[in-house]
Amino acid sequence: MKKFIVILLTVLLISSFVTPASAAQIKEHVFNQDVTCYVAASGSLTASGNTPRLGYDAVHPKEWGNGSVAIVPFGAIITTNTALNVPNAGQMSVFYVQDIGDVNNTEGLSPWWFDIYIGLNTSANISAAKAFGLQTVSYTCTYAA
Repeated sequence: MKKFIVILLTVLLISSFVTPASAAQIKEHVFNQDVTCYVAASGSLTASGNTPRLGYDAVHPKEWGNGSVAIVPFGAIITTNTALNVPNAGQMSVFYVQDIGDVNNTEGLSPWWFDIYIGLNTSANISAAKAFGLQTVSYTCTYAA
C-alpha cells in the first residue's frame, strides 16, 4: 500500500508539469503592420477592464464598428521582430493586448495594426505620441487556443 501511494504521488507530481493539450497556443505571424502610440485620461480603463500601463497595447476589433471583442484575446502577447523606441519606456519588443482602439478604422490603418499605450493624456505625452508617428513593424502574436 505504501509503495502504491508513493507511485501515485510521483505520477501526480510529474503530471503537474506536463502541459495539457487544451493549453495549446496560437501564433499569428504578421508582416509590415502599422503601429502607433496612444494616451489615456487619468482613471481610464482599458477595454479589458485594467488600468493602462506601459507595455499594454490596443488592437482593432474583431468586427469593424463593434468595440466589444478584440481581433485577438486580451492577454495575447505581441512580440515585434525589431525593438521599438517607445516614448516613456525606451526600447521594447513585447506588448500585452489589453485594449481595443479605433473601432471604425477611421485612420485607415493596416489590418493587424496595434497602438501602444505611453502614458496619461498630457501635452508632453501627446507630443511624444505624435513624434512616434506611424511606424511599420512585423510581429508574432501569441495567445491560448
